[in-house]
Order: sequence, then structure tokens, then C-alpha cells
Amino acid sequence: LESAEQLPPSSDDDDAKQEEKEENTQDEQADEDPTTLPDYVQRKAWIKGDACQVFSDSAKKWCDGKIIEISATDADGEYLHVSFGTDDLTKRVRRYGDDVRYPLSVATRAIKAAVIVNTSVVDVMRPLFELSPATRVALPIAISIESSCRQVLESRVHMQDCLRLVNQLLSLKPPDISDPLRKALWGAVDDGIVHIITNALEMGKISEKYFGFFLRFNQSFQKYVAITQDEQTKNVSLFTALQSVRQDVSEFGQFKAEFEATVKRLNDQCLAVIKNCVNKQKGADHL
Repeated sequence: LESAEQLPPSSDDDDAKQEEKEENTQDEQADEDPTTLPDYVQRKAWIKGDACQVFSDSAKKWCDGKIIEISATDADGEYLHVSFGTDDLTKRVRRYGDDVRYPLSVATRAIKAAVIVNTSVVDVMRPLFELSPATRVALPIAISIESSCRQVLESRVHMQDCLRLVNQLLSLKPPDISDPLRKALWGAVDDGIVHIITNALEMGKISEKYFGFFLRFNQSFQKYVAITQDEQTKNVSLFTALQSVRQDVSEFGQFKAEFEATVKRLNDQCLAVIKNCVNKQKGADHL
């Protein structure tokens, strides 16, 4: 994550680089389709005063900044003037350019990329699945397992996004919430924050237990191979040889049932929190 946060913009085009001077007007090439950007929604909503990050060409790193002006031209599109650094440097960047970004999207992109790379196992092993009819039967099972692993990991990514947003919400909380409307509104927000943190802890435990079963399955299958290849035990019944595997499968079934019950409970709590926030919307309107 630390490495991902400091990666320079992907573009190496000299015309895309800008010196850190006030209102740099250097020409830039047109952006690609901005709707494909992972932080497109956040960029589109940026207004004067919003926080963002810009890449410092002199310091060769990303810096926290603040949008101080938004300008537009017919030829080049919309530009943001971002103030950053202790010396109040100013940089002009395109709204959807590669040298400006929404801070919270950095870790998400890095983890998602890692998830895709580290769970793409089936394609690498595909020749092994084509060895015989028996191995071909295992292919759809492997694909399903890989998909499940990826979904569990991606859910953790979304949960981390939520936790980052929680930190942003907490930074906006006023010191005085004695006003009844304000108290009601922030009471609903606090309930949502507690729910998100609880959710994160619950899902963390679940995913840890989920992947723990893979280690157990691996050990059980290794034990099965050892039994069937040992001269003294290779003639034991299949029932006996697979005893550890059967136990793991049975306990995994129990885990699945508990997981589904946990998800239902968390969903019910989530709906209650959403309903509470909607009911307190009047407070938001007054504030």
C-alpha cells in the first residue's frame, strides 16, 4: 500500500508534466474516457474547497492539496487549480488528469489489483486440469473456489473503503451537538459508524476462518496422499483414508450455515441504520 500510494502518474508524456508554478498553462493532451476511472464519481463532484492529491514533479511524490479555483476552456476542458505544500504552491491540472487523484481510491486500486493477480490461479494451472477426465471434473470446482476467494477479498477492500469514509465523517463532527436536531442527526451517523466498524470486525474474523479451511484441506489431502502411498497403510479403505477430509468438509458446512446467519443479521442491522439516518434527514436539512 505504501508503494502504491507513492507511484507516480502512469503517463510518461512530457506534455502531461507541469511545473509547480501559479496557473501553469502548459498544453496537455486529451484525457481518455474519464468514466473508466475508479474515482470518476468523486472527481466529477469536486468543487472549490474540496481536498485532493496532486503529484509534485519537483518532490517526486503525491501531496495533499485543496482546490482553490475551477476554470474551463472550450479547447482543453475543465481545469482545477490546486494549492498544496507548506509553501502554498499551486498547480493547474485537468479534472480527470493522471496527476490528480481522489485520496481514498489509492489503497482500493492497489488492493484490487493485488487480489486479481494473486487469485488468478486456475488459468496458470489449466494444463493440469486437462490431464484426464478426472482432472477435468475438478476444473469447475476450482473456478468456483477461485471466484469465492476473490469475492471475500474484494469485500474486505470495500470494508476498508468504508472505514476510511468513517474517518472522514468523524473529522466533520462538530464539538457541540447539544442542539436537538444536530444531536439527532449525529446520533444516527454515530449508529452507522458503529455498525460499519462492527461489520468490519465480524467480516475480518469470518474471512480469516474461511481461508483457514484451505490450510486444513491442504493438510488433510496431504495426509490422504501419504496414507495411500505408504506401503504399510496403502491398502486401508478409502473411508479411513479420507477421514480428515470428511471432518473438514463437515465443519466447513457448519461454518457456511453460521456465515449465512451472520450476513442476514448484519444486513438487518444495516437496513435499520439506513432507516434511522433517513428518518433524521430533517435534521440534516435544518443544519
